[in-house]
Amino acid sequence: MRTYTFGQCARLLAIDPKVFRQWVKEDLALQKGDQVSRADRRTRYLTREQLERLADLHERTLPDDNEPGKQPQVPFVAYKLLEERLGRAEETLHVGERTVSSLQEELTQVQEHLTQLEQQVGNLMQWMTLLGGLPAWMEQIETYIEPLAHARKQPDDRLAELEAQHRRQLAEVEAGYQHHIAELEAQLALYRRGQHPESTSPTATKKTARTRLKELPKTLASRHAVAALPHIPDSVVARACNSGKIAAVNGKWLYKSRVIFQALGKRGQSDFYHLFHTRADFTRCKQWPHEIK
Repeated sequence: MRTYTFGQCARLLAIDPKVFRQWVKEDLALQKGDQVSRADRRTRYLTREQLERLADLHERTLPDDNEPGKQPQVPFVAYKLLEERLGRAEETLHVGERTVSSLQEELTQVQEHLTQLEQQVGNLMQWMTLLGGLPAWMEQIETYIEPLAHARKQPDDRLAELEAQHRRQLAEVEAGYQHHIAELEAQLALYRRGQHPESTSPTATKKTARTRLKELPKTLASRHAVAALPHIPDSVVARACNSGKIAAVNGKWLYKSRVIFQALGKRGQSDFYHLFHTRADFTRCKQWPHEIK
């Protein structure tokens, strides 16, 4: 049975291929997937009988298959199919060439990037080597700095201690003079009234002067005693009191048979703790302030 492709049928009927497909759908009731060539799934065909039926329905004249000099159509269709396949193969080849060229460019970029990474890794390894020796360097620096800081701190502390001691001595001498002046004024007043004071020895006068001093109130604590509990130098505490960092109470009292001129109340003890509790030589205690006796 002779068959014809849709292209051959359109040429034999001398109509447009779109019109021919419309006739096939309406007159022959063939769908898109009907009568497909086994050799090429893109090619559809009609039999001679179907082609003659369409020609009769639309009053078309078909040429005779036995007409002399007629060229067979099958070789032409095969040629067209081969031409299309060759075109697709060439197009695929061009796409492959472009892909290979693009891959070569990407490979070159990757190689350059790897070279840069190798350089960065080399620099990083050098930094890691330097950082590995950093703790030893820091330890050496601290070893050099600690004696210097200690040597610098000692003169300052000694100077402050001597200064505080000198001030205490001056205050005690001044208090003695003031007390002696008060006694002389009292004696002068008695002489003016015609009374003669009892003669007293210097030792008795000194003892009487001390007994007239008030004892340190229980609400206050000796500055020296407060500094001695956590082992803070008294000279450092005296300097903080004189600069106003610690609220100190100035006066004159007897404390453990000694005359003191500066004490700390609750406010001063609180200032003392907040100022010195972070020092390395501060002796810590769970309760503050301590009971000072």
